[in-house]
Amino acid sequence: MYYNSEQEVPDNFLKPCGCGCEEQIWNYNKWGYERKIKHNHHVRGENNNHYRGYVITTYSGYRMLYRPNHPFCDNKGYVREQRLVMEEHLGRYLLPTEQVHHKNKNKQDNRIENLELMSNASVHTKRHMEEQRCEIEKRKCFLCGQKTRYRKERNSYDWYYLNHDKTKVICDICYVKIRRDKIKS
Repeated sequence: MYYNSEQEVPDNFLKPCGCGCEEQIWNYNKWGYERKIKHNHHVRGENNNHYRGYVITTYSGYRMLYRPNHPFCDNKGYVREQRLVMEEHLGRYLLPTEQVHHKNKNKQDNRIENLELMSNASVHTKRHMEEQRCEIEKRKCFLCGQKTRYRKERNSYDWYYLNHDKTKVICDICYVKIRRDKIKS
């Protein structure tokens, strides 16, 4: 049975909208399915099945929290969690040029013991380059056991990965030997 807007509708045919607006909607749609929310209304906040407390993870692995009133939030209102932790520790907002460095390289670990404040991007980049250089200097060739060799004429270290997961490295001498043997056979 259809009702127009001038006729009175029985109370058991109506219920409040599930989005929280408290607007009265029909219990069933025209196909007989039960309705939960009015068309174009959306369940927001804690009532939504996908609600995760306004915490997202970016494609690069950083956790971001929803803080729309923060002076340096992005266009959707999110701020990186490590910046918020450092700001709380310092008692002030970070400048847009200041960056937060993760000491253990785990972007999800935002404990204050793991965070270090960098004055600008160039200082942060130098820190990463220094860590990478230390890591390279500790390498040993998987085949001959030789330590790192720095090539001044090339201004680089000559290392080659033996496998795809980049856990085993070989020096340039062993690499040339392997290539030579493959070409001969």
